[in-house]
Amino acid sequence: MLAADDIHKKDPDFKLIYGCEAYFVDDMVPCVYGVKDQPLDGEFCVFDTETTGLDPGWSTLPRSARSSSATARWWRSSTPSSSPASPSPPKITELTGITNEMVADAPGEKGSAGSLFLAFAGDRILVGHNVHAFDMRFLRAAAKRSGVKLEPTYIDTLTMAQTMYPGLHNYKQGTINKHLELPAYEAHRACEDSAALGRIFCVMLNDLAEKEVTKVSEINTGLGGNREVRKEILSPHHSGQKPDGPEKLVQDRQ
Repeated sequence: MLAADDIHKKDPDFKLIYGCEAYFVDDMVPCVYGVKDQPLDGEFCVFDTETTGLDPGWSTLPRSARSSSATARWWRSSTPSSSPASPSPPKITELTGITNEMVADAPGEKGSAGSLFLAFAGDRILVGHNVHAFDMRFLRAAAKRSGVKLEPTYIDTLTMAQTMYPGLHNYKQGTINKHLELPAYEAHRACEDSAALGRIFCVMLNDLAEKEVTKVSEINTGLGGNREVRKEILSPHHSGQKPDGPEKLVQDRQ
């Protein structure tokens, strides 16, 4: 105000217009996708998929697993298989342990891993690790090939973990599992991966309850508000991903 008073002495008609400069920061954490809401003590469908490649345009779902879970409780799991439209490359077989012979006599994708999974999931909210960047791309492609409508609400535990457990050297599912001191499991086996993620998600639900987050619709905003955490989420180093190399999408799910 001293500067304004000095100007007034020289120019009595001078008028000071007050204002401010503001910036809008989106502090929501992108964990939940979709519009369905429910209490966190409800039932979810925790799942994992194994694929014949990294391109959803031509790769298929030879195997998917799913487990229904609720807070500290879970039940029902199965691993439907389907015969892929094209042989799995040796690298994918090495990664997943699924050989072409293992699924040779299984029904086609339309009658198994795609549509049967959707029938099992019903209207439950889906939960997966790195599901937004990986699994959902393949599920949508499989649903489209099968003529099935797919518009689920789903939760990505990768971004949840990045926010809830900052400071880990990466956010692969196995790393989070070890951090939470949960039983070890064999990665890239759909049934074991989904079972392990179910245990991880139950711990996450309990941790969310301590933050007074009680509904699915509150997760994105309830985990937001910390700019340092947001920087970690946007950093390729912390997400375990690099700008190039689609193999990192698979590695994040280990």
